[in-house]
Amino acid sequence: MKKRRRSEAELFLEPYGFVWGTHFNTELEARTLAGTVKLELSRQEKMRAAEEGFIKLEDRDSCLAKCRGWDGESETCDCLGYRTSWELSGSWKHGEAAVHQVARR
Repeated sequence: MKKRRRSEAELFLEPYGFVWGTHFNTELEARTLAGTVKLELSRQEKMRAAEEGFIKLEDRDSCLAKCRGWDGESETCDCLGYRTSWELSGSWKHGEAAVHQVARR
């Protein structure tokens, strides 16, 4: 029986305990899961580097002067000026966690 060739996504997921047939069954599922894992790893890294537990927002036009930024978990920044969330910027191979922000005011 011919052995199935393992994909790059599958090889990426293996050290994190994800295996073919248990956690994913197709290449598309493997790439989707790899994106989720990459986002979480990058998110954790950015939170460790955050000053006083807050990520500074790039666009602060709708923020109050006293806004500390985003805590990485809440749905809004500290002053409630932006709705915020995480998104993967790029692919699971070369991407990183990015803050997605939408003005509320």
